[in-house]
Amino acid sequence: MMKRIQNECEVLVIGGGPGGAMACSNLVQNGIEAVLFEKEKTPLLKVGENVIPHFWKFAELMKVKEKVEKEGFVFKAGGSSCWNGKFRKMKFSDFNYSTLGMHVERDKFDKLLLDHVETQGAKIFYEVKALKVINDKGGVEVEYHDLANDEKGTIKCKYLIDASGQSSLVGLQENLRQYDEAFRFNAYWGYYKGGYYLDANANFVEFGNQLKIKPMTIQSNVGEWGWVWHIIQREFTSLGIIVPKSKRGEYQSFGDNNVKRFESAIRKAPIIKELLTGSELIEDMGIKSIIDYSYQPKKFIVGNCYMVGDAAAFVDPINSAGILMALFSAYSATWAIIRSFKFPNRAEEYKTYYETQMQDRVEFFKLLAYPSEYITDEMIERNRNIVRQMGSSENQLAFTQCTLTNRSKNLNELIGDHIPPILEDLSLEEVLRAAPQR
Repeated sequence: MMKRIQNECEVLVIGGGPGGAMACSNLVQNGIEAVLFEKEKTPLLKVGENVIPHFWKFAELMKVKEKVEKEGFVFKAGGSSCWNGKFRKMKFSDFNYSTLGMHVERDKFDKLLLDHVETQGAKIFYEVKALKVINDKGGVEVEYHDLANDEKGTIKCKYLIDASGQSSLVGLQENLRQYDEAFRFNAYWGYYKGGYYLDANANFVEFGNQLKIKPMTIQSNVGEWGWVWHIIQREFTSLGIIVPKSKRGEYQSFGDNNVKRFESAIRKAPIIKELLTGSELIEDMGIKSIIDYSYQPKKFIVGNCYMVGDAAAFVDPINSAGILMALFSAYSATWAIIRSFKFPNRAEEYKTYYETQMQDRVEFFKLLAYPSEYITDEMIERNRNIVRQMGSSENQLAFTQCTLTNRSKNLNELIGDHIPPILEDLSLEEVLRAAPQR
């Protein structure tokens, strides 16, 4: 029987990604009604496929850990980089993580999480697009379009969580988005069948063995202006390139169409062209792009609307923190909302808590992602408290990630004096010596 969208609910969540699923799970586990609108018929394949080990503490909070482990995603051994001629690698096992990171197909990963929270009691509606948000003193009213039935309606809620990703209904409606003028980049990506990947010992391994021999995520810089990612999954490999807007003309010069310029550009990154030996671009999956992906809002809450994940802010994919940020922000937002239901006279206090948490977290991700020449003394001082609150393993992993991509200066003053990075330097020539022959 077809579910009917109700007229009212306690909390409405917009968006069916990891942030939306985390929000629903925490709400229903605390006895609060959660309704979720997802505009697609089913979650789509998208970027953000690299899941770092921090994910598992949120999986446990959602009670979904066992289901994710059984799905059979590719578990990864660690990460590696080829940056300015230096090859470095790190292993997650060196950081006391009992469960490794993963490379996931986001359509399957997101659907697994949504199916799970539906069993917990969340009400999920697919093919429903939120159109407009109206705040009033008693809560929030949302106008929507039920695409499957071509019907429009409204739903009232006490609180709204905008987890709608980069389309950010609340952020764009209220003109809150601010772009970072010093950090304006575009991303282009596609998918390949076949080829090779690197294992934990930097050996070239043929595609098809990734479930038996764990891969590393790979980042390789292109000259002085961009970098390429290589993320092997079960059925294909995701490759993408990050291009500063100021270098878009140079990128365009690599070919007379999207496919030619993309294939030419990514092969300019060391190691990437060797990993692509014997591979084939899956052209019917297309070359996709995101323009100007780095931003944050003037504020994270409007009335009773909380913005989480990419709907709120995104810094850069270099440290693979997109899913982590979505989960962290959704958990923090629902923490504030749950307490606001219990102690309504303190609701404004909880909103202030969330704003502070999000501002601090965005500043920390900027510190991890920015090229060292952009780091100011003010940024370092702002991050002292958050570094003190993190565990030593988290700090060490953050410092190691920065060092992989020549950003060790960013955290050296805060962490480096007492917690060294754990990584291994190898000769690039030595790694390439074992590359497959064309």
